[in-house]
Formats: sequence, structure tokens, C-alpha cells
Amino acid sequence: GLSLFISHHNSLRADMTSEKLNSLSPRTTQLIKDLKADPDIKAIKIDAYVSPQVPAEYAPQKLNLLSTLAELSSLSGDKIQVDVHEIENFSEEANVASKAYGIEPHPVTAVNRGARGTEEIFMGIACSSGLDRVVIPFIDKGIPVEYELVRTICTVAQQERKKLGVLKTDAQLLGGFSMQGPTEDSELVRELRKQYEVVEVDPAKPITQRFDVLLAVQPSSLNPVAMENFVAAVKSGQPTAIFE
Repeated sequence: GLSLFISHHNSLRADMTSEKLNSLSPRTTQLIKDLKADPDIKAIKIDAYVSPQVPAEYAPQKLNLLSTLAELSSLSGDKIQVDVHEIENFSEEANVASKAYGIEPHPVTAVNRGARGTEEIFMGIACSSGLDRVVIPFIDKGIPVEYELVRTICTVAQQERKKLGVLKTDAQLLGGFSMQGPTEDSELVRELRKQYEVVEVDPAKPITQRFDVLLAVQPSSLNPVAMENFVAAVKSGQPTAIFE
């Protein structure tokens, strides 16, 4: 009984690892404390879906994910509620994760008994607050877990997402249809959608809608009319990021 009480009322949390692997950065700590102090922010729920057993190469990433979630939950008081689901492939919970959040087992390369092969594992999260939701289907090794989690939490905590306009150019960042068939969003756009409302902007017509930022990649591919409309939007004071 005493152990159970202490586990739920433990305000003394010390990171005893030599490299402070479980310590949050000062900036993260401040962001979560601001979140905790804001009465207008609804409770944030995080569902983490991980495989019970993962290849040795992914064990540190899984440990990092679970320990960071625990630290964020503890630091936030009752603002962040974390549910960890350890699920097997093809189980009922795996089916729920797929249908509800699009989180599915991800194929990874692993070495087992000296032989290199492929395994499918879960390591994704769904973060929601009210009607807003951000899903990270798979947190691969090498991806900074703390950054991904804090960005996701701050995104769903916002009352309104910033609007990002993506200029339609030959770079084809946004998915659609081409002569080869349907195309998917680029990796860049998929990353941006986690944090912003992304809107495609067709420069064939005058650009009158305002955006927090207009993203233009390879605008040199525009025809003269489209270029004229694009330049007019920049001259009007539209904040623009150009990559050429």
C-alpha cells in the first residue's frame, strides 16, 4: 500500500544516470510549466503505442520515449495524461491503433543472432486536446524524442494553428495527381503538417489570401504570369521564405 501511494505521489524525481539521459532541457521544463499555469489549456492526452520487444538497436529509443513521457507527465501535474499501450502485431489493440490513429507496425532492419533481417515494431504516439490531434506514426531511432514530444504537445495546446501557404511549383511538394498517377506529400510537408495548417497556393491567379508564412521552393520554375503574381504577393508585405 505504501509503495502504491508513493508511486502516485512522488514529487522527488532524481536522474541518477551519469549522462542525465532522463533530464529534460531547461527550455522544455519552462514550456511545460507555462502549460501547467495556463487555465485555458485543456488536458492533453497522449497515447503511446510500443511493442513489448524491440530490436537491440531500438531499445534505447523506446526507453528514451517512455522515460520522457513519464517526466513530461510528472512535470505537468494533471495537464498531460499519458497512457502507454504495449501491443503485439495483429492484436485487437493493434487494430484499434490503426483505425483510430493510423499507427501501424513499422518495418525496421535488425540483427538477430548474427543475421540481418526485417522486423515490424510499434513506436508511435497520438496526442490530443479537445478536437485537435497530432499523430506521429513512428519515432525512428535518431529522431530527438524530447523535441518531437514537446512540439506535438505545444501544437495541440494552441487555440489556433499558424497557417502556412505552400506555393505550387515544379518542386511538387504537395501530393496530387501527375502523368505517373497520384503522388504523396513530400517528407518536408508531412513534417510541417505536424505543426501548421498547410494550404496549397496556386500562383496562376492573384494571391490575395494572407498566410503567416508563404513557402516558395524553386520559384524560378514559374511561368511569367505566375511569377508576376508571386512577386506581387511578396511586394504586398506577405512574409515569404524562398528556397532556390
